[in-house]
Amino acid sequence: GIIVGVINLSGLGLRFSGLIVTWSGGNLWLVLILVTLVSWLLGAGLTVTSSYIVVAILAAPALIEVGVPLLAAHLIIFWVSQDANVTPPIALAAFAGASISGGQPMRTGWEAWKLARGLYIVPILMAFSPLVVGPFWEAVPVAITAVMGIYLLSAGMSGCLIRRTTLIEQLLLLAAGVLMIVPDLMVAGGGLLVGVAVWLYQRRTADLVTKSQLRYNESLVLKAERDERARDRGRAVYD
Repeated sequence: GIIVGVINLSGLGLRFSGLIVTWSGGNLWLVLILVTLVSWLLGAGLTVTSSYIVVAILAAPALIEVGVPLLAAHLIIFWVSQDANVTPPIALAAFAGASISGGQPMRTGWEAWKLARGLYIVPILMAFSPLVVGPFWEAVPVAITAVMGIYLLSAGMSGCLIRRTTLIEQLLLLAAGVLMIVPDLMVAGGGLLVGVAVWLYQRRTADLVTKSQLRYNESLVLKAERDERARDRGRAVYD
């Protein structure tokens, strides 16, 4: 309450929004990037609700000024306000999960950052597509292709779909995910074809990779047994 009052009485919110619009030159892409950076910096150490309130007062007028509808602007800010919770160096949610699981906090934070890339994708869809304010029949295809695109991007960034991906498969999955996020059915269809092709190829070769991995594991076990027998013989000779 104190923070909100200070921002309103001082007029900082309007001045800050004016700075964002000025620095971006009215370009919506740059406004989204600046708002995301603001939410990360100001949201560090805050809960999602507190971060949303602060960033909404400072940045919502900038989004509205460049043509984003009111509802979409506030949903964009609420969405990106979650970023500070999963982005190092202050990733409260990731660090809390690390303390529960016993993992390394910073490593957990970076893994959370990689897995939470949808935080940056959905606001773009809200700003450039009818996902929020458009008709229902136009929003549904955008939502479906976006979910599939985020899935492919997550698979590409994590390096695993059905099995571990090769570098080429990883690049294809990333490209397919980007294409599917574009709010155009023809472009999204091309991304879907690429993603399905990689999935089918991985499914076809998964058994071969599994068998080769099993053979490799068996060779390691046999080597360990031979080394153990050699050590036993050496101890017997010494005794």
